Amino acid sequence: MWHPTRRWSTAFYLSMIVIVFAVAVAKQNIGIVFAMLFVEIIAGTWYSISFIPFGRMIVLKFLRSIGICYPCFAVYDTIHEHSEANKRQGSQSGGSIFSTGSSNK
Repeated sequence: MWHPTRRWSTAFYLSMIVIVFAVAVAKQNIGIVFAMLFVEIIAGTWYSISFIPFGRMIVLKFLRSIGICYPCFAVYDTIHEHSEANKRQGSQSGGSIFSTGSSNK
């Protein structure tokens, strides 16, 4: 359950169970409860998919192909390209990617 590949999805899913229960018991607006319940079901599905080999990758490729959540994928791609460029720049210079070029005096 707390394997490093599913640690965050486990924590999110368990916290959603507690939050939805607390909001439902507090007798909040039924629309809020149903919206949070939908998020909990999505979190549980994502957690369950993590047990299928390459399950998350398949779901992400499917969502990307049909265009759902395009802004999310666009931001991820931009961040990923930026981090890859920083890694290449750091390995080409031979130094740390965190060095500023100044020496400590």
